[in-house]
Amino acid sequence: MNTRAWAILAVVTALFSAGCQEERELVVGKVDTAIVFENDPQYSELAVQYLREQTEVKQKFLESLRTAETDAQKETAKKGYQDKQTELNGVWAKKTGEFLKTRHEKIQAAAKTIAEDKSIDVVLIDSKFYPTVEWGAVDITPDILLKMQGEQQ
Repeated sequence: MNTRAWAILAVVTALFSAGCQEERELVVGKVDTAIVFENDPQYSELAVQYLREQTEVKQKFLESLRTAETDAQKETAKKGYQDKQTELNGVWAKKTGEFLKTRHEKIQAAAKTIAEDKSIDVVLIDSKFYPTVEWGAVDITPDILLKMQGEQQ
């Protein structure tokens, strides 16, 4: 046989071999990150701390507004409040961003481990607020919660 015939035979054999392999359906998993964050005590602590600081800034503003006698003093108090709010929001945007980054990394690592254990091919972020999966995905949110709670202890 010549080279061309061998090449054709090799291609035909490869096609038959590929067709004989057992096909496996794609397994999709989903995780609801809103639930993960709702059950995260550190996330709750962060939210409480933010509200506490917001309340403190507002109370100081209201006190300075109450003691202001002139319009100029009231304007100064308003400006000071706006500046303090801007500063506080900047600090908290950074804190929140860092926290969310580390949490998403932990969720991703947990999802990877669980997906490997359960032979899940793809894991999607799903949420009751922004659903991405209508039906048919394996919900691994409870597994991720258990894994993350186990790591915190």
